[in-house]
Amino acid sequence: MLRGGTVLTTYFFTVTVLKNRPKKNKMVGCLGVLLGMIVVGIVNLLLGEKKDTPDEEGLVIVGYGLIILGICGSGLHFIV
Repeated sequence: MLRGGTVLTTYFFTVTVLKNRPKKNKMVGCLGVLLGMIVVGIVNLLLGEKKDTPDEEGLVIVGYGLIILGICGSGLHFIV
């Protein structure tokens, strides 16, 4: 899912920072990546094992935040 997130953040930063409108085939590709990430996330949510204790929930949230920051940094790296 990290590679898909990099594709989406690169697309987002290309549109917002560079003010560049990608072609329609790239838009369709990004929508496909988004759909794939949604499917994988739902399957993981439904079939994944839950081993977190209440004490670890805060650490899981911090971990997700760091992953999101890493994906955004990677997306910025590709447009600069």
